[in-house]
Amino acid sequence: MANRNVLFEKIPFDQESFFRAYVHLTRNEDRHVLLESGRTGRFSIAGIRPFAEARAIENGLEIFHHGEKKIMAGKPIEELEKWMKPFSFAPLPEIPDFQGGAIGFISYDYIEHVVSMPQIAKDDLRLPLLYVLVFDEWAVFDHEEQTLWLMALKHGQAEETITRIKHEWMEASKPAIEESVFDKPVADDQDMQVSFTEEEFKAAVQKVQQYIQAGEVSQVNLTVRQSQKIAVPPIQVYNELRKLNPSPYMGYFHTPRFQIVSGSPELLIKKHGKHVGTRPIGGTRPRGANETEDQALQEELLSNEKERAEHIMLVDVERNDLGKICEYGTVQVDELLAIEKYSHVMHLVSHVGGELSADKTVNDVIEAIFPGGSITGSPKIRTMEIIEELEPIKRGVYTGSLGWIGFNGDLHLNITIRTMVIKEQMCHVQAGAGIVIDSDPAAEYRESLKKAEALWKAKEAAEKRGISVDTDY
Repeated sequence: MANRNVLFEKIPFDQESFFRAYVHLTRNEDRHVLLESGRTGRFSIAGIRPFAEARAIENGLEIFHHGEKKIMAGKPIEELEKWMKPFSFAPLPEIPDFQGGAIGFISYDYIEHVVSMPQIAKDDLRLPLLYVLVFDEWAVFDHEEQTLWLMALKHGQAEETITRIKHEWMEASKPAIEESVFDKPVADDQDMQVSFTEEEFKAAVQKVQQYIQAGEVSQVNLTVRQSQKIAVPPIQVYNELRKLNPSPYMGYFHTPRFQIVSGSPELLIKKHGKHVGTRPIGGTRPRGANETEDQALQEELLSNEKERAEHIMLVDVERNDLGKICEYGTVQVDELLAIEKYSHVMHLVSHVGGELSADKTVNDVIEAIFPGGSITGSPKIRTMEIIEELEPIKRGVYTGSLGWIGFNGDLHLNITIRTMVIKEQMCHVQAGAGIVIDSDPAAEYRESLKKAEALWKAKEAAEKRGISVDTDY
């Protein structure tokens, strides 16, 4: 089937065949991405052969397209939007939302292109502030209908492309001959490195509380990064994570230099046509050991005045951010103080939406909302200055965003929490807590480490399982 912009074919498929085929199809590819709705979402996206890639460089954007390099001076997202414009078309209602375009990440530190910020923390991982792969052929799995959409932009030999990728996906989805797995040595817990010791974190919390007492801020999100050697391919960790802790905004991003494993529960921003929405998370409790304890923790979280007040403050931050780009009077809180449960923690969440003003661009949308208020604090700019002062290392991918910007002008971006970054045989997981005037520093440190547990357990499980024929890179 086709329309004037996209050729597509839809075939019966199931979720595990989709993941298995993705792994097989990418084993000899050095750049690819999977965005997976592990819970409640309808669509998952696989991009395997990008026809272009773009990354932020100092004062601009570097684009590799058909073997040629082009440099565009200016804000990277704004320049990316300009470069993608010749491929643009109106959203097509008959196919899934992602209709070709850029998939990748925006670093938290991209904020230097949005506001003037001091540069104090050490950039030890040295990853780009923006890095995207651009696809003119892609696959989307529909969880609701159990079907696979195979799609390509309508240019060149697009019909042959659909035939080719259909054959590839059908062949790759067939179960492989099972081989025994073997044990790999698991990294010793003693080699875990942290960006903040507990004592250093407590001192930073006390400094935040001094800023709060002075009236400069009302809350600051403070985070800890843990780092450890990794003994298996990152896709193995992702495979374990998707089973252990399925989340709404999961993702696996693979490049030759680094990889990203994300099990994020949090939406940064979604734009579909004129409608934009965000879903802040604020307020956390561990899961109980049994149903009774779990219910008691949920009720305590819902009734806790401190947690409710902090969460309402975050909702107000997002209402203000959306108010910058939406038609007057359209910003609404569609859902307030709901509970979402994951394998190791539960959260308070809300949803804020509005109707985008006609003159606003994709760059305007991202700049208005980025980074998410739930991982900075309030007021946003001053809290980011304090984060830069107190956290010893740049956040990089963590609390930035992983997702897509479509040729059709839509976008869907998560907040990269519950995320592992792998580079040079080391993996890094960062997590944090919202610090307020009456925060207990020791409790906030424990909460930060607790939020990272699912990823470390996924890594441990992958290393114990070893490498199988299905996922051997």
